[in-house]
Amino acid sequence: MAQLLKVEVRGYRDVQGRYIRRTEELRRARRDTLRGLARSGVRTIRHYAPEDTGEFKSGIRFRTTDRENSTTITFYVSGSHAWLVDILTGGTRPHEIPTGGAAAQLAKGYPLHWVDRQTGEHRFAWSVWHPGTQPDPFMALAMDAMSPEFAQALGRTAHRVVWL
Repeated sequence: MAQLLKVEVRGYRDVQGRYIRRTEELRRARRDTLRGLARSGVRTIRHYAPEDTGEFKSGIRFRTTDRENSTTITFYVSGSHAWLVDILTGGTRPHEIPTGGAAAQLAKGYPLHWVDRQTGEHRFAWSVWHPGTQPDPFMALAMDAMSPEFAQALGRTAHRVVWL
């Protein structure tokens, strides 16, 4: 599991700055609002996430944690492609991809193999130089797209709390 984003909403305060004693209705309103935002957030993040096989996108999920004075949404990636989060969001520097050195090459007995996407030819090499990757701003794009909905929903919940 790799974490993408964490959002926390803390307890409500009265006009004198003290936390309001939490009622079941306040807790439920906060939790339901955040779960609705989380479902929408997953759809938005999946929309902006890169797609090659679709496994990375399908692994994007959320979890809500409800504590006494706060509710937290954590967006994360699970599954076999969760390890891609840091590479996609941070990019990579140029680097060599070896098969493990001369001794390992002799023991292993085979080179790296890939199919050239442009020509369709099968390529083989004992090591290759990877040019690196640029960071993918899919999370920033998703957060920009989600922010008006988050602000509106949290504003509605705050307004509802005032009238409880």
